[in-house]
Amino acid sequence: MKKAVALLALLMLLFCLTGCFGKPSEGKTNATAQKGEQMMREWLASRYPDAELKSAEPYGSTALVSGTFQNGDEKQKYWLDTLGGTVYFEQSEETMEQLGALCAPYMADALGLGGQYEVATTGVYIDIGVRAANGIRPNVLPADFVRSGKPLESFIRSPKERPTLTADISFRVPDGFDVSHITLAETRQAINERNLAFEYFTVESGSEEIELRPEHAAYKRMGFGDLPDFRVWMPVYERDERLKSTGEVETKTTEREVGRDLIVERASDGFYKPNFPNGWFHALVYAYEGSEMLRHTYYYVSDNNRTVELEWRETERGWQLGSDDNYLSDTRSFAELN
Repeated sequence: MKKAVALLALLMLLFCLTGCFGKPSEGKTNATAQKGEQMMREWLASRYPDAELKSAEPYGSTALVSGTFQNGDEKQKYWLDTLGGTVYFEQSEETMEQLGALCAPYMADALGLGGQYEVATTGVYIDIGVRAANGIRPNVLPADFVRSGKPLESFIRSPKERPTLTADISFRVPDGFDVSHITLAETRQAINERNLAFEYFTVESGSEEIELRPEHAAYKRMGFGDLPDFRVWMPVYERDERLKSTGEVETKTTEREVGRDLIVERASDGFYKPNFPNGWFHALVYAYEGSEMLRHTYYYVSDNNRTVELEWRETERGWQLGSDDNYLSDTRSFAELN
């Protein structure tokens, strides 16, 4: 009986703790709002004496408060970190696009790309701990920088004076540029020295590509593998780097060959069946120059026996076999149609 009572008491205690700490209390939320409002009024008094504070709302259980203030005809949305005292002003998409365009050369320099690159995509932001349900973060810059009127370039190039910029940028470099020199450890160090961060970005050329995340980098070099009837564009070398809990980087390399990693069998009815003995990978089908295969039509056979008619398309690497919905797929089962 005593054990049952003790167990019940323990369960009640756990329930109480869960209720108390599982979500922010109304008192804590009100305290954050009151503190934020007072701090924001003081901040405005020293910078915009005639401004009117319109709102100061807490953001969940964080130390952040957001709202707006009116300064003459201008209405400004802000975010305030009540712990550090930093105020951020929300910015337009155009301003953040400009920031990304200016940040690309700074990041390219960290990667050792020199001037040999094109920017495919950019995404730059300051992480203040706010992320909407759709994954979008608010576009913000420190309010004191905005008020200074200094150019965005000076903000980027002053790493010790600004908060960390997270820059997810994809670069394309010319064929022949050595992408393999980009490694996880050196990238992390170079980006950290510039007070940058990233979630994901790529550097690619016509035959090489590296995808980088904070704790993982995957490099591959593509090349042609020759088969009796056609050739395939496939990864011939891969390097996988992972950051261990000790801070060391573990590296694994793989070399792939036709006949060992990719085997293609052809049945008497013209049906091609690929096999990947050492793990599946993308391998795109190309015809040899002047091949008889270019005079025939083929169809792709999916796992559920759905068939898609394929066509030959001229690319910078030659004639590639594909279709609108399967053009950049792998060399799965396909057969001659006529």
